[in-house]
Amino acid sequence: MDSRELEHVQRGVFAQLAARIQPPFLGGNTYPLDYSSTSNANAIRDVIISYAASGLTHAMLENAWTNFPSAGASMSYLSQANFVRALQFTDDLTAAGIGRIDVVLSGRDYHPALDTAGAEYAAAMNLLTQSSRFDVYTRFCNSNSYDSSDAAGTQAVTSYGQLWTSTAWFHALGRPTSARSVTGTAGVTSLVYSRTYQFGSVQVTVPVTGSPTAVVTRTQ
Repeated sequence: MDSRELEHVQRGVFAQLAARIQPPFLGGNTYPLDYSSTSNANAIRDVIISYAASGLTHAMLENAWTNFPSAGASMSYLSQANFVRALQFTDDLTAAGIGRIDVVLSGRDYHPALDTAGAEYAAAMNLLTQSSRFDVYTRFCNSNSYDSSDAAGTQAVTSYGQLWTSTAWFHALGRPTSARSVTGTAGVTSLVYSRTYQFGSVQVTVPVTGSPTAVVTRTQ
């Protein structure tokens, strides 16, 4: 089989796969994200949504729900104001029919078990913002995945190839039974976001200052 025949076979296989795998999945990397102002967030949102006409189905949001953490640290959470902007940003993508791959970053190199609070937060944000299409996915990894080597310069860092497991990923709450709700006043009090599922609930509390707390509870 020569190269032209091989290419013909490959194109046929791809065409068959495209016809049988529904819905199609075409994701794009959208780092960096900037929630420091509404205009910045909206500009990035508009660019992402503009690609939907070309077939974009999902956006991979690098450092979703966090700032970029320092190596060895746990999480660097968004301020309350930036969290609110990030939430509106993801809601806008959902309304435009674009799913997400949220990359939630910890600085805990190679030791996800040391950051159970971060893993719970990542799981909770997935549940809070999951759409009716069930097209929100979450990747929890360390921030050094962007570096070419470790601190000593002797070992390649490939955390995107690592599977960070946590009990936070196995809540099995079933389908959502309510939309997300919130209590509190931004800039004045803590914002408490919650949502119920068939077999449990999720709650994320975002204070005016300080780190948010996340609780995912299975009730059945």
